[in-house]
Amino acid sequence: MEDIRFPLFADAGLNFYSNSIIVSKKLQREREALIPGLVRAILRASRRDRQPAEATDALLRVRGPRGTAR
Repeated sequence: MEDIRFPLFADAGLNFYSNSIIVSKKLQREREALIPGLVRAILRASRRDRQPAEATDALLRVRGPRGTAR
């Protein structure tokens, strides 16, 4: 799989808040079936990042920093 890059709008002189998921034409053409799973995984991670810090701390105490049960 190609490297994942996160372009910043500010690098192009644009200052606005936005969320985007961009895939290459090659990925879309050759492996289109992967795209819905990619979007779901990104959304799941985004939601998890918004959890209160206390919940994250509790999860790390139970699961450990690598997500494996202690």
